[in-house]
Amino acid sequence: MGEGNGADRNRLEEKVIALCEEHLERYPDMEAVDLYTLLHQFVNGPKHLLANRQAAKERLARELAELDLEVREWEDVVEMLDEDRQLARIYLRPYLRSGGDATRLYHAMCESAAQMNGAPAELEWVLSIVSAALKAERFEEVGFEVSDFRATLSQAKDAGFIALSHSKTYRDEYQPVYRVVLLSTLA
Repeated sequence: MGEGNGADRNRLEEKVIALCEEHLERYPDMEAVDLYTLLHQFVNGPKHLLANRQAAKERLARELAELDLEVREWEDVVEMLDEDRQLARIYLRPYLRSGGDATRLYHAMCESAAQMNGAPAELEWVLSIVSAALKAERFEEVGFEVSDFRATLSQAKDAGFIALSHSKTYRDEYQPVYRVVLLSTLA
C-alpha cells in the first residue's frame, strides 16, 4: 500500500487525510484512540479479529444474538474506508435488516484478512501522515488534543501496533457494531 512512486504516495496521503476529515466530521465525539482504530483498520482490515478464527466466529454469533436491530440514523450498511481497494465497514444492524447473512460475512472477514498485507511499517507511515496533519491543524473538526493522539501512538507502538478498541465515548455515542471487509469478498 505505501510502496510505489512519489505520485502514488502523495495520492495515498491525500486519501488518508480525506478519510480522517470525513470521520472527524461524521463522528465529532471521536477521541484519539478512535482515529487510531480507523487507521489501523485502513491498513490491516479485519486481521486482528481473526488471530483465532473460532473465537472470531463465536464473537460474531454472540454479537448478532444480542444485537438490537434498530438501525441508527448514521448507519448505512456500508461505510467505505478505501474506494480503490473497496475496503469498508459493514454495519451489522442494517446489514442484517437488509437480508445479510452472518456466515457469508464471517467468510468475507476471513478472505479479507488473507488478502490484506498491512505491515507495521505501513501503519506507522500512515499514522505519521495523520500526526503531521493534526500538528499542522489541517483538520477543521478535532475533538481531542494532538498530544492525546501522540500518546495513543506511543502506546500502540510500544505494544507492536496492536488493534485498540473504540473509546467509551465513541461506543456510548455511536454504538458501533460492524466488521471490516473487502467488498469483493462479500460478492
